[in-house]
Formats: sequence, structure tokens, C-alpha cells
Amino acid sequence: MPSIPHLIMAALFCLGSLILGLVLLIDILSFCSSSGACVRGRICAFFKFTALVVGSGCLVAGNLFYATFYLKTWSFMLSMSGCLTAVYAILFYIATLRFIKRK
Repeated sequence: MPSIPHLIMAALFCLGSLILGLVLLIDILSFCSSSGACVRGRICAFFKFTALVVGSGCLVAGNLFYATFYLKTWSFMLSMSGCLTAVYAILFYIATLRFIKRK
């Protein structure tokens, strides 16, 4: 029988992966469709931004939860959170570049 920390970590990892997968699916569908997007304008952008923040937050929280309960090394936990934050910032920057967006 898994303990409560195991269930919390699994829920955070699964929820974060599911949300980020949903955003990826929406982006793929909007890129491949002839109209350009399923919902145009600020509503879709707000949903994708909110979903990216919540999904990446769930993944980082699950990762930090794992590092706190099982690794018990602060240096690893801080370096992991710093690397993940940098990766998400870079991916968000690449996603908002003007020459990548379709006209």
C-alpha cells in the first residue's frame, strides 16, 4: 500500500503532465488547422498561459516534494528547481518569439 507522500507525488506528476500534454495538443491542433486556432484571441492565450503555469508548477512541486522527503539534500533540491525554472523560462521565451508564430 503506497503511503500518502507517494500518492501526493504521483498526483502532482500526473496532473502536471496531463495539463502540459493538453496544452501541447491544443497547440498542435491549432497549428495544423486551417483556421489557425480553435478559439481565437485572448481567451486561448490566457487558457494556455494559465495551464502552462499550473502544469509546470505541479511538476516542480512534485519534484521538490520528492527531493524533500526522499533525498534530503538541499543543494540538489535548489539546483533542480533552478534548472527547471530556467528551462521553463527559455521554453516560454521561444514560444513567444515573433518569427516562430504563424501569420
